Amino acid sequence: MESLLGIRQTLGSVFAYTWVFVLYSLGIFSFSSVRLLVRKDWIAAIVIVGPRAITNTGGDYFWMTFLFAAVIWLSIYLILRRFGLLALVVGLVVQNMLVTFPMTTHLSRCMPQERLREC
Repeated sequence: MESLLGIRQTLGSVFAYTWVFVLYSLGIFSFSSVRLLVRKDWIAAIVIVGPRAITNTGGDYFWMTFLFAAVIWLSIYLILRRFGLLALVVGLVVQNMLVTFPMTTHLSRCMPQERLREC
């Protein structure tokens, strides 16, 4: 629904999310330190994914939300291990832009809040 607010608000939210991804990258550096401490990739994946997936279980169905959060965190860990931090951050920002940007290529079209005033 944020895409209905207009281009300026959407660009502002993209920049806000970019700062969130920068803060996430600080947490991602903990991945490499855990991997150095544990020395096995599969044990490091369990140590990294487990606590992060448990913190995302706020829904009614605990095991289902835990499973989906674990899949998301495991994919983040695997992308980070295979392609690196830049690919991960770019992928997360592009995914966020696809979700929040307007679903039209006609940029001069009036957005809903502007219709009340101008259209």
